[in-house]
Amino acid sequence: MKITPSSVCALLLLAGCTGRDTVPTDTVNADAGNVDADSGDAGNVDAGNVDAGNADSVDADSVDAGNVDADSVDGAVESDGAADAAIDTTPPDGGAQPPTQLPAGTWNLIWADEFEGAADSPAAAHWLPGPAWAAGPRPGDHFWRDAVQSPDECRHDGQGHLELRARYINGERRACYLTTADNGDDPGLWTTFGPGATGMYIEFRADVSQMKAFASWFALWLMAPNDTYDSDPATGTEIDIMEYVPFTGPNYSLMNLFHAAVFWDLDAGRAEPPEQAPFIDAWGQVDATAYGMDLTQNAFHTWGLEWYGDKQQFYFDGNLFWENTNGVSRAENHGIRMTIEIDNGDPYNLWGHPVGAFEDNPPSRLPSYARVDYVRVYRKQ
Repeated sequence: MKITPSSVCALLLLAGCTGRDTVPTDTVNADAGNVDADSGDAGNVDAGNVDAGNADSVDADSVDAGNVDADSVDGAVESDGAADAAIDTTPPDGGAQPPTQLPAGTWNLIWADEFEGAADSPAAAHWLPGPAWAAGPRPGDHFWRDAVQSPDECRHDGQGHLELRARYINGERRACYLTTADNGDDPGLWTTFGPGATGMYIEFRADVSQMKAFASWFALWLMAPNDTYDSDPATGTEIDIMEYVPFTGPNYSLMNLFHAAVFWDLDAGRAEPPEQAPFIDAWGQVDATAYGMDLTQNAFHTWGLEWYGDKQQFYFDGNLFWENTNGVSRAENHGIRMTIEIDNGDPYNLWGHPVGAFEDNPPSRLPSYARVDYVRVYRKQ
């Protein structure tokens, strides 16, 4: 995963991004066997008709490393546009660089983080600690919900992943919260995205098998820093690509379910995947086992969003599971977020589950963490 970092946002309108650590790089032709972004019907998705592998859809060696800045921050992509410069894509653990599972079409890589930092090093500088909620006990810490959001809980593992943790230490609940843009941070440091004129695709690859602690949840999402819930999608929205809420109750389990949604108002302004058994239940939760996957096993999975001005398509391991046309924003002000949040049950948490207090989790569920292998953003040609 040696795509090395850094910063410039060239051709802002074409790239659909602003801020640092962004510049067009690689051009990739997606396998024509993928789901056709213009014809996918979220109401009739056949899990068997999508090739989750798509190993032939990306040539890992074609990523342009034309102008690598050795002093740039870890993980993001930089290039001067020179073509066909081969780079080393073998991660430190000796594994193969997994290709992005791109939808049909030709796509240009415009931003990425491959998380190649040294063991226990912090997240790269383009990841900001989030809005300035009430200050926490240490510099950079903030209180949010029932925890201290601390950059110390977001660390590279030295194997090409970023580890986001939730822990209970010395009577304190601690969790990782990262964003590329928020109204508590200097706008000059923001990196934001939108559909642009031709569409964008973002993909996360993550392992949630160790995200076990009740009263916490892990999310991969996008959010506009300002006016998100003003009932007008044109000003920006919240786009939840994946929310994973670990909990097992007496009669049900959430351990193989995840949630997706779009919000432009905290009351009526929301969209969720419609029920479609066995893939999606009545609460808009997607069942990974319906796609032959088990989120509790030690394995990475991909979650993706294909976003145009009039629709959004959501993917899990290359499978299209939802096409949304409600509340779709064209705004280019959405920051990427990777977060763990903690909300104690009293007796129920905000998800409606009797989770108890975070500190009541047994040692077998703590520390609770997720690993992210990469985040990649593409612009469609």
